[in-house]
Amino acid sequence: MPAIVKSVVVDAGPLIAVSVRRDQYHRLVVTWFREHREVLLFTTLPALTEACHALPEPAQVELLRRVPAGTLRLCPIEEADMGRMADLMQPYRDRPMDMADASVLIAAEKLGIVDVLSVDHSDFEIYRTSKGRVLHNWLPRISRR
Repeated sequence: MPAIVKSVVVDAGPLIAVSVRRDQYHRLVVTWFREHREVLLFTTLPALTEACHALPEPAQVELLRRVPAGTLRLCPIEEADMGRMADLMQPYRDRPMDMADASVLIAAEKLGIVDVLSVDHSDFEIYRTSKGRVLHNWLPRISRR
């Protein structure tokens, strides 16, 4: 019987944390990736862009190379998805939901994935899919001391 492979949509935060040793989530994310090698990781171009914007050039290159290597897969966000993104962002203006977060929610809907990897716990606890579901965040909160 083949093993069931889990899929997770990854937000920009963990993509940044894995590359930045001084990031408060670095150790947690590195450990999570190491312990969950069998999980299929998906992200979106907006989340990847947000991560690259926050990283120095060598880390950007390393992150981008994960896509053709198959370590990180892209869920396409297409022109037709822009209206849905805007619809998602509008009710969360007080948070606010950014384009990367909206794209992660859309990717989860498109791929039928209910799990996310994000450091934005308070945001992803309130965001809802078109079917009213909350995504399950696999990363635990880090307590602020």
